[in-house]
This record gives sequence, structure tokens and C-alpha cells, in this order.
Amino acid sequence: IKSIPISSQNVDSIHRFFDSNPFSPSGRYVAFSEFQFSTNLGRKDQNAVRVKYFDKERNLLSAVDETLIWGTQVGSHVQWGRSDTDLLYNSNPPLFLKNSSVNGPSNPVGFVFNIFTKQWKYLQCPIYHISEDGLWGISPNIMKIHHTQTGYGID
Repeated sequence: IKSIPISSQNVDSIHRFFDSNPFSPSGRYVAFSEFQFSTNLGRKDQNAVRVKYFDKERNLLSAVDETLIWGTQVGSHVQWGRSDTDLLYNSNPPLFLKNSSVNGPSNPVGFVFNIFTKQWKYLQCPIYHISEDGLWGISPNIMKIHHTQTGYGID
């Protein structure tokens, strides 16, 4: 087994959860959320996490976005779609769509980032889990799930 570090050395990171694979469908890319602070300190001052992916063939780490929509157990629910093209995660549109009135802080949405064209599209609701065939996504209310499962929605 070949093992390589993909995250910054002194920064915490998480890929999502045990039931989802951080590797893209081809296995070439690895996606994760990276914390820019110690997770032992909790969520002081609404710290953003960085959505990143690593290209194993090119040994290249790429940043996609920063988001306030994350939980300590699952990050921003970063996961791959049907192919290596689409990386999905949750974010708050005002962080990405400057001066946007699409959604406010209490209305996070799922984003689909095309790693080749570097373009985003947003979904009508957040994502929690993508089906194995990449055609369907589901989500409970990630703004409220922390009431029963701390760390799995938005902390």
C-alpha cells in the first residue's frame, strides 16, 4: 500500500464519513475538507473550512472554495458525483456568489464544481449523500441535524 500525505502538515482535515469514498470514481483524485484552525477549539467566530482535492497522478493539491457550511464529523459533505468531473459539497451562496440574494445564511445549498472547467452550479438544497450511480442526492435538514447528531450537519 502506498501512502502519501495530501493535507497541509499542521492542519486538521476530514474526507466526509465512513460510508462514502473520498476517492473519485477512477481513483485518481481524493477530496476532503480542511480546517484552518484546531478542531479542538470548536467553531469560534464561524470559521470557514476549505474544500480541496488532490490529484495523485500530478501530485497536485487544489483548493475549490471556502465554506461556513460544515460539521466536525463530516466537513462540508465533500463527495464525488458520477465521474471525476463533478465534486459536490455544501456551501453558503453569499460566500461564493458575491452580492447574491439567492439564499441567506440559513439556507445552505449543494454545489457541483467541475474540476476541469472550474465552473460551479448550485443545487436547490444541500447534499448529505450521493447515490452510488451519482444520479441522486439526499439531505435531511442539515441546519437541524445537530440537535440529535452533533457534528453531522452544521455545527
